[in-house]
Amino acid sequence: SVRPASVKLMILGSALLWFGWFGFNGGSQLAADGIAANALLVTNVAAACGGLGWLFIEWFSTNSKPTLIGSASGVISGLVGITPAAGFVDVSGALVIGFGSGIVGYLGVVKLKQWLGYDDTLDVFGIHGLAGAFGAIMTGIFANPMINEGNSGLLYGNPNQVWIQIQAVIAVSLYSAIATFIIYKIISLIFGPGRITEEEEKDGMDMAYHGEKGFDISD
Repeated sequence: SVRPASVKLMILGSALLWFGWFGFNGGSQLAADGIAANALLVTNVAAACGGLGWLFIEWFSTNSKPTLIGSASGVISGLVGITPAAGFVDVSGALVIGFGSGIVGYLGVVKLKQWLGYDDTLDVFGIHGLAGAFGAIMTGIFANPMINEGNSGLLYGNPNQVWIQIQAVIAVSLYSAIATFIIYKIISLIFGPGRITEEEEKDGMDMAYHGEKGFDISD
């Protein structure tokens, strides 16, 4: 796997994402009301729990060596997982979704990618794809009508919502896969192969495309 050129900048970027996600989830309500306030609260809770979830599983699977990179990745996993649920679940739901998203993100990035051998430097599939799908399905379990009236999940007497969420995840996954394939093929016809060469990857895309080094890995 490719580690960040700067752990410090990675932490800064993750912190900025965490901060910006409040506007993303809270602002999606398009109103300054109770649902928006709840979205802000559960977003923060899920992010913190996602960081803990990744940290704990990394701790137990790597001979007691949890990392900042892992914790930050868990935070992002928690943010991704709570996004579909932010306007519908309470803090208890956010605790489960956040912690579970951290574990799902870890399994996707560290285990699944190793097993399948696909190339995903930014871990978009492992974190955004899998944790997002997990959060969407969990919304069907934890949606609380006290948070958003008329929207109930399995735990509040509406088990059918779980199947609805699963159908939505399947539909979005198929659409994303097909649309991405079409876009990739079109771009490849115009600009050439989407995969950079091994030499360019070794030298760094900053040098390959701009002729200057953004980071010195030896530092």
